[in-house]
Amino acid sequence: MQGKCKMCGMCCRLSLTTMSEEEWTMDIEELLALKGKQYIDTVTLGTQRIRRYASTANCPHLNLITNKCSIQGHKPKECKDYPRNDRDLMLCGFPGCGYHI
Repeated sequence: MQGKCKMCGMCCRLSLTTMSEEEWTMDIEELLALKGKQYIDTVTLGTQRIRRYASTANCPHLNLITNKCSIQGHKPKECKDYPRNDRDLMLCGFPGCGYHI
């Protein structure tokens, strides 16, 4: 994992879900659709094929004008540690994001 955060805020604007092709079933696809998630694409991470789904779901603590967290000093560990690994980066991959694999 390389790069650094450019404070684009995209990781706080989208709700992302991934699953391996082995985990995928039509039942899961229907459940994700009920939750408003749409299939984006399938990408390869090492030897594994990963299906990506997303829905717009702004974090309630994201200032949409400044792209900054309104609870920066108290934000959850999951947010502080993001991205944690290459799979997180595969989720990310937003235009303008400073991280890359």
